[in-house]
Amino acid sequence: MEDRAWGDVNDYLAYLYLFFDQFYPLDYTGESFMYGASIWAHYLAERFGDDIIKDIWEYLSYYETTNIAAFDDIIPTGLSSAFAEFSVWNYFTEDRANTIDFYPDSNLFNESINNDLSINKSSSIDTLDTKKLTSRYVQISLAEEWGENHALRVHTTPLDGGSFVNSVIFYNNPYDYRIHIVDPAEEDIPLGKTWEKAVLVISCVNTGGLKYNYILETEIIEYITDIEYTFSLKGTYPNPFNPSTTISFTLPESGAVTVHVFNSLGQKVEDIFDGHLDAGEKNIIWKPNNLSGGVYLINITTSIGTKTTKTLYLK
Repeated sequence: MEDRAWGDVNDYLAYLYLFFDQFYPLDYTGESFMYGASIWAHYLAERFGDDIIKDIWEYLSYYETTNIAAFDDIIPTGLSSAFAEFSVWNYFTEDRANTIDFYPDSNLFNESINNDLSINKSSSIDTLDTKKLTSRYVQISLAEEWGENHALRVHTTPLDGGSFVNSVIFYNNPYDYRIHIVDPAEEDIPLGKTWEKAVLVISCVNTGGLKYNYILETEIIEYITDIEYTFSLKGTYPNPFNPSTTISFTLPESGAVTVHVFNSLGQKVEDIFDGHLDAGEKNIIWKPNNLSGGVYLINITTSIGTKTTKTLYLK
């Protein structure tokens, strides 16, 4: 991992095509795939801090195992959640690079994810084949007239005992996007605004077996409702995080808003936002500035009250 030890060494970039251009399970060790799959280690280190790599090696050595299922005991968010998030990160490379929220070197990547399926109509039923610890990417083109009064309906039917974590990337450009983790019990996902496309990331999180099939039904529907917002702070995502996290909250009315960060001693350590915001759902990205790792309290103050949430910064 000299690429982590020395910042100007990026040898791993030369091997990324071995991962991006081949459809093998993440733990496949044949041929040269594993060299490209080192991107998994880069994700883990960026997301959870460099010590996660040491923890993994020590754990696997102690229990004398190479089974990737053991990662579930080590990764703070669990293997399934981490693999699904890793699959989302891999969309933001090359011409879609976002060096703030995802891989810092993603603008240097010469590889990017290709769509496994493109949908250019308002409704569709398709079948996809998957393998354990792999992801499929389905691009859904969104018409200009589809916006805040529309929703994306996603209905999925896993086959063959497959387990999946699905995410939707609503995308305009690398820095104008929204990520929605699909709840199997909640099929309708409001668009919220006009997007160029939606990318459904289907992550098979099985660690055993091999092939799993999947039926996907998508439809754009009207979603007209009179929303009465209440003042709420949904929290941060991801949490724990490194290098940045998104603070999600709703405002019932327009007005002045401040967002501050406090340490565990109650001392204010950073000002994130101080200004005017309209009513509705809001997302603010926070990337700590010269702060040590640890637990921080994010405080949002408006004219009608204050909300606080706790988040863990891994460094």
